[in-house]
Amino acid sequence: MIGDCESCGDNEEDLTLVQRVYLTPADWDREEKVEVAEGTEHWCAVCLLHYPHQVV
Repeated sequence: MIGDCESCGDNEEDLTLVQRVYLTPADWDREEKVEVAEGTEHWCAVCLLHYPHQVV
């Protein structure tokens, strides 16, 4: 797909359909939490390398 990355806004020729994942690391007073966002987004290769996600 060609268009704008929905994470960083860069215009790219190769976008991947993903679901964003939110990670909260464990600490002394809380457990680790992993949340998968509803809906999907199109991301560029750079965002795929830097941010947690699941490929759809």
